[in-house]
Amino acid sequence: LLSNPAHKIYKEDTLRELKTPAGKILLLETIAVHRGSFQLPFLVAACWECGNDFSDVLPFFVTLAIDEDLPVALEALSVVEEITVVTDINAIALSVISLEKAIPEASTEKQFILNDILKHLNNLIAPPADIVPNEIP
Repeated sequence: LLSNPAHKIYKEDTLRELKTPAGKILLLETIAVHRGSFQLPFLVAACWECGNDFSDVLPFFVTLAIDEDLPVALEALSVVEEITVVTDINAIALSVISLEKAIPEASTEKQFILNDILKHLNNLIAPPADIVPNEIP
């Protein structure tokens, strides 16, 4: 339904609803129920498309990227890249440890995605020297 251009109005309405706190919870619960499903990449994509803040569940998306197939990992990368501030440094640290364990065992294609997530998380902890903290995207 949402991938068909003819249904653009429905997509916009749906994404607007998913941006609410209740929509965010519904989306996360739906993803948890549909793990391993062909629908999972579309559900994860809806997370970054709706523009909601998923920084409080960062490890959830890192786990999806590690455990699920390539299309889901790619969508999880997009969600993680939208996260610009994480207040829970422990969540980042645990995610980094999980990624460092998973990368050597992942397929070559998935290693690229997981490495991109790892790089983004490391930049959240310690931005590159050429970026002034107030200018972090």
